[in-house]
This record gives sequence, C-alpha cells and structure tokens, in this order.
Amino acid sequence: MPIQGRCNCGAISITINNDDVFKNNTFCHCLSCRKQSGGAGTIVVPLEDEDIVMKGEPKVWVDDDTTTGFPMGRWYSGGCGWYVTLSLKCGMTESSPSSSPVMIIKMGLFEVLPKPSMGQFVKRRQDWETELSGAEQVDGLFVPEGA
Repeated sequence: MPIQGRCNCGAISITINNDDVFKNNTFCHCLSCRKQSGGAGTIVVPLEDEDIVMKGEPKVWVDDDTTTGFPMGRWYSGGCGWYVTLSLKCGMTESSPSSSPVMIIKMGLFEVLPKPSMGQFVKRRQDWETELSGAEQVDGLFVPEGA
C-alpha cells in the first residue's frame, strides 16, 4: 500500500511504493542530520529509486562536510526549505536526486512516523537521550544490503 507525504508548502511530494518501507528505518544522530532537523536527529529510510515517485522540482546543495566523509546531495523544497531526501553525490545530477540508486527519504514528510528499527551514529546521541527500546544500535552509517 503506497504512502504519501509532502513538504510544508506542498511543492514537493513523495509516494513510496514499497510495503517493506519501515524495515530499515533509522533514527540518525549524525551532526548533519541534527543541524538539518533542528532537533536531536531525524528518521530516515533508504529506498531503491524504483520504490519512489517524487513530484515537484527540488533544489539541491552538496554537503561536503558530513560525518561519514562522503559528500551528500541534500534535496529540499525551494518554497519552504523542507528537506525531502538525500543521495550520495556519485551518480547525482544537478537536476535529479533519483540518479542515485539509493535515496534516503526524510520521514518527517509523512503524517505517521514509524518507530525506528535502528539508531545510527549512536555515539553522537545527547546525554539526555535514551536508547530506542528494541532498536539495533549502530555507531556509524548503516548501509543496506545491495546499496
């Protein structure tokens, strides 16, 4: 069953056509995600390009100062500035985030947020944050099989 989400102004919408969408959802504690979200981190899910339909024309800036050391394309709405997705810089074009084989979708676009199945960059978790019960804890970047 497809799920749909959109940015605050509605200029960018994403439909996910993958019933296993929440299988590898992650709460990311990296500094980049904290800065981008304005909070303790963000819930993200890596998906194959064929599982995603994006409508609208997102803008991009390349983040060369990431925790992983890998440049990331950070795609956002030009209307409201809401971040919608990330992609590895390799294979990315100036006009399309979908040229990367794996897209990292920001789950804040969707009305219902799943409980993360994993925490990544957990050493960057704040002292007041608790470990997610039942979630795998990874100190670094989770890369799904086949990515």
